[in-house]
Amino acid sequence: MRNRINRISTQVDNPQPPALVMSKETVIRTRTGSRLGHIVDDGNQLVARDRLGRRLGAYDARKNATYDKSSNRVAEGNILPALILQAQDCP
Repeated sequence: MRNRINRISTQVDNPQPPALVMSKETVIRTRTGSRLGHIVDDGNQLVARDRLGRRLGAYDARKNATYDKSSNRVAEGNILPALILQAQDCP
């Protein structure tokens, strides 16, 4: 699967003005446009979800740390796109 994913593109699915947006969502797609997952900004943290909506992890900007779905700290910094890509390799 990793060889088929040549480039990741991101886009904001909700083009409404910022005052009307409840939450922002960044979609992670393959070069061919297949949706791999998305990252939602819920105000306090960024949450990564797979294409079926299952929670993969979260990034806490105050701590500058990324946590997996079991709340284990996995990295310093934001690696949420990597969690989404990693979830595609697992059955």
